[in-house]
Amino acid sequence: MNYSKALRVSMIKRGLTQIDLAKKSGLTVTTLSKISNGKVIPSTRTLHFILKALKVTYHEFEVLGE
Repeated sequence: MNYSKALRVSMIKRGLTQIDLAKKSGLTVTTLSKISNGKVIPSTRTLHFILKALKVTYHEFEVLGE
């Protein structure tokens, strides 16, 4: 699964910036930037916060990362 692609596509579809998503998820912009640039793979906990903020299921997110 390509987490960086899934994150970028999800944010674009919702018109969100990394700052917007950081506020909604409680994560830092730095963390989101590292994920969206493919520098790190999110932990299960981090992914949970992202999915909740984006209001998507893991399956929906996974499809976007293919």
